[in-house]
Amino acid sequence: MNGKKIFENAGFNLNFSGYSGRPYTQDMNPTPGGVQSGVVVRSPVKGTINGANLPPQFNLDLNVDKNFIIEKKNIDGTVTAYRFRTFLMVQNLLNTANVNSVFRYTGSAYNDGFLASPASQEQVETATNQQSYIDLYNIRMVNPDRFAGPRLVRLGMALYF
Repeated sequence: MNGKKIFENAGFNLNFSGYSGRPYTQDMNPTPGGVQSGVVVRSPVKGTINGANLPPQFNLDLNVDKNFIIEKKNIDGTVTAYRFRTFLMVQNLLNTANVNSVFRYTGSAYNDGFLASPASQEQVETATNQQSYIDLYNIRMVNPDRFAGPRLVRLGMALYF
């Protein structure tokens, strides 16, 4: 553009990664294992060990950078060159909600299926406040560790001397 090489010393990278879902073992019955501390409940295996799969995962990252050379003339006539780098890094560009783990009974990252099961009815009925028990249980189901990180944007500069 007008004799200027704007793409000189610049970089543009897209990194795509994807894989089919990791295997996990499904449970036959819903259990409150992840919510009630001190309670150990086991459920028979549904199907075979590692017979179910998490959803497929994919991710797209973006890196854009540009280097500038800054030259300084010293008193003795020598030239000192400095490199100035600007960059933009975007992880999870499409902001996909990749699932890291699921509840073994439902295969969902959002709900373990326990409150909808007959096994939970006694606990709900004997709770001091039934609605509070249900609300607090549902809050405990929301676990951000079950998902990969959201979009992360980094904008930066570096000076090399």
